Amino acid sequence: YLIPIALSGDNSYQKESMRKYIGSGTKIIPGASTVEFEEKVKQQILNSIDRAKTNSIGLIKESYSILRHKLGRIPRLVEFAEHNAITPLKIFQNKQLLSYYNFLVHAAKENLPFVLDQEQIEFLNFLSIRVADAKRIAEAVLLELVVQAKPGQKLRSELTSKLKDLWKIDASNDLINNVFLVLSGQFAITEAERKQTINWAVVNQAGSDDFSVTEKFRRALDQSKEFKDQIQQVIDFAKQRYLAQFKYRYKDTSLVLYETYSYADTCRLLNWPKNLNGQNIGGYKYDATTKTFPVFVNYRKDDNAIAYEDHFESDRLLIAISKTKRSVDSPDADRIYKRKPENKDNRIFLFVRKNKEDQEAKLFYFLGEIEAEGQPERILLQSKSQLEKKDNAFKIKYKLETAVRSDIYDYITGE
Repeated sequence: YLIPIALSGDNSYQKESMRKYIGSGTKIIPGASTVEFEEKVKQQILNSIDRAKTNSIGLIKESYSILRHKLGRIPRLVEFAEHNAITPLKIFQNKQLLSYYNFLVHAAKENLPFVLDQEQIEFLNFLSIRVADAKRIAEAVLLELVVQAKPGQKLRSELTSKLKDLWKIDASNDLINNVFLVLSGQFAITEAERKQTINWAVVNQAGSDDFSVTEKFRRALDQSKEFKDQIQQVIDFAKQRYLAQFKYRYKDTSLVLYETYSYADTCRLLNWPKNLNGQNIGGYKYDATTKTFPVFVNYRKDDNAIAYEDHFESDRLLIAISKTKRSVDSPDADRIYKRKPENKDNRIFLFVRKNKEDQEAKLFYFLGEIEAEGQPERILLQSKSQLEKKDNAFKIKYKLETAVRSDIYDYITGE
């Protein structure tokens, strides 16, 4: 997996950058040079990228040391991208680190001129992973409003105004409500997780139509300008990353075509009122509140998985199979084919990953909106619980609104 890094000079260690380079690297090498990969070699490199562990502490420390030596001081988060170093997301995604402060103190062994208390550290851990990825800018905008808030300030209306004026986003009520759930610690999969994360909420509900800063977070901000600076660094990094990667949104959504998303990302960015784990979503899931219906496809199945036949017939046509124990007259079919009046406004979004090999990221490519064509076709699939039994299912022909980009199509459908 070091081959695309060596050839491209991109030291961010972002897996999607590596994959894109292997898919289209011959077009972007500077000068008169060209590189051609045999198909077998290309697949070996891609498989290596899937298996690579790019958020190890050793790798992060090595890249950090090079950047620190170049600058002669501790870098700020935005300077990693400015100097083509490893992305700080690798720090936040490492469960032993979770925040830049933890990395500086425990991994880089920096002798910082300040010390944060445990409460401030927990706030930083909570916010770094929820704000810095910047797949949606609204969390960073609200957090900055919170940091700068004055008593009595209307945070909800301010958030709506800033998203429109500064970021050209017409925020729906569903989006604003979801951002509140995230930063109030309530957007959790389990009740146990929610009880833990609400301890680090930065906003509370204020009446029926506004937000306020939590006393706990306000106290942490007032106690330390260094803590406030650490929070601001996360906000600044999120803005930088959003502008570089996520500002070209798909239609009226917070999604970007051909970017990659986890199950949790999808629940959040589709503004669902509740987060769900992948097992509860399965191949697809309908949310009645937002009338959104994401479809998730694992293109290459495990050897012991049910023999689903999901496959592309072309870059604009996907054949997919419903969940088992579903008839052609089931509610699932009604929602997918929009057969009832209440289903007419449903929006179906396609997310595809090649396989489950990349255990570090577990991400799906977003491939836009899709529509079911024709009628569902009844099929029988082998039962998981009883091998001699066959379960009802149905086949769906999906038409993609946008043809899949050639490098991603070749990667997903390649051996």
